[in-house]
Amino acid sequence: MTKILTVDDEPDALTALRLFLSIEGFDVLSASSGHEALSSVQLQSPDLVITDLAMPDMNGLELCARLRAQPATRSIPIIVYTGLTQPDRRDVPGLYDRRLTKPTDLDELVDEVRALLVSRN
Repeated sequence: MTKILTVDDEPDALTALRLFLSIEGFDVLSASSGHEALSSVQLQSPDLVITDLAMPDMNGLELCARLRAQPATRSIPIIVYTGLTQPDRRDVPGLYDRRLTKPTDLDELVDEVRALLVSRN
């Protein structure tokens, strides 16, 4: 079963993503911070990561940069799923594969997940 790691500091957002993606047939892991996400990636080896950008301690862009910097995690597809509409100066090409702005139709999110997983294989 395909494993997806969702990362968000908002518990309601994690719950909503977990429920929807589980119904779509994915095994969903959750992390409430960038640091927790890095640990989960090492232990669980997800097939794809969906992360928010606005999080305390380690924001989503830093999480993406750390994942891209390591050979073992460099190729994991990453979807940034955020309420932030303005680009950050640290937002550089290649840090993630797709960016969706909340609220996004969850069917669109699943379409993006499936497209990235197909292109990875």
